[in-house]
Amino acid sequence: MVPLKWAWEHGAYNWSAAKRKQFANDEVNLFAVEDSVNQAKGAKGPLEWLPPNKGFHCQYILRFIRVVKTYRMVLSDYEKNEFEVLKIGECEN
Repeated sequence: MVPLKWAWEHGAYNWSAAKRKQFANDEVNLFAVEDSVNQAKGAKGPLEWLPPNKGFHCQYILRFIRVVKTYRMVLSDYEKNEFEVLKIGECEN
């Protein structure tokens, strides 16, 4: 869900090696997808990329936010606001 590079840019650089390993292997943060989907996503977060399956958008966004909160990643005020807007738009329609 949350790419390693994205996490690094949002605070993972301050984590211990053990916490980075935990994050990289956290089953909540892992999701099997086709290689083409994984490549299209790259290191993007939900503000730049959403899964091609629109029926999965809400679950993807909620899981992404859950991982961000669990690992206490640092979001800008803009990102916090946009995540809420995205969540409302995709999950409350």
